[in-house]
Amino acid sequence: MKYSYTPDRAYRLFVRPFGFFMILGGVILFFSGFFIPTELLFLPPLDDAVVKRVVFCALSLLYIPLGIGFCLRSKTAWWGFFAVMLVGIIWHVIAGILNPHFAFLAILSPVLNIPIATGIFFVTKPAFLSKP
Repeated sequence: MKYSYTPDRAYRLFVRPFGFFMILGGVILFFSGFFIPTELLFLPPLDDAVVKRVVFCALSLLYIPLGIGFCLRSKTAWWGFFAVMLVGIIWHVIAGILNPHFAFLAILSPVLNIPIATGIFFVTKPAFLSKP
């Protein structure tokens, strides 16, 4: 029996679980933001450790609506996810330029995130381009 890769199958197998993992990741990042050493929170214009933690926790909450959008098969959430990936890559490159301690992240982020985003794009593309 031959299985075809239909939009509904792509949604059930990849998009919905990915959305649940994004929701879970947003919650985990939110609570872990209170315990991460402030040296790892690279926010250049902010010097206060408390403000850095609050901003990091607020930014981590962005993953929850994206995950809900994935579960609801929202094309806006799909494009928003790729925007978040692009901003993350740019942020790490800027961090590597401004602070030599983050130079490894400036190289590692594009090397990892571009192939991951490309793979996610092609795996989830059928589910979003033929939305019912």
